[in-house]
Amino acid sequence: TTEALNAYRVALAGQPSPRYALELGELYESWGLVQAAKVEYDLLRARVRAGAAGGVDDELVLGVFESDHGDPWAALRRLRTEWRRQPGIEVADALGWALHRTGDDKEALRFATAATDKAHGGGVRSALYVYPRGIIEREVERYVPARRHLQEA
Repeated sequence: TTEALNAYRVALAGQPSPRYALELGELYESWGLVQAAKVEYDLLRARVRAGAAGGVDDELVLGVFESDHGDPWAALRRLRTEWRRQPGIEVADALGWALHRTGDDKEALRFATAATDKAHGGGVRSALYVYPRGIIEREVERYVPARRHLQEA
């Protein structure tokens, strides 16, 4: 864990990316360091605002953040817009999770499947994508694939 913390600090010093701030905040949060996580989340928001002023698009990162740490309904609006603008695996995964967080697991599964299933355009085998799919499948009572995807993750 100390190595991870140092790696994130070095990464943020070299490239003040909102994504790194999100990940570091989540690392702090996993350790129960709520105040340290809040500092990173505030930095994430500030970096997104500063980037937007300079023409950088971090809507996807902000949507991912809002899904779990802010307002899932705001995340859903943001990520639906992002999906219309640039549909892709990472956006499908984030949109699926935002739909899950707002209670629409049926539609969430459609996007989670798109992010992970080769037959639906996905195919990236990543725990970061497979785990949410398993959680969503469990919510819609698709227990066998849910178990398989959660074990794979």
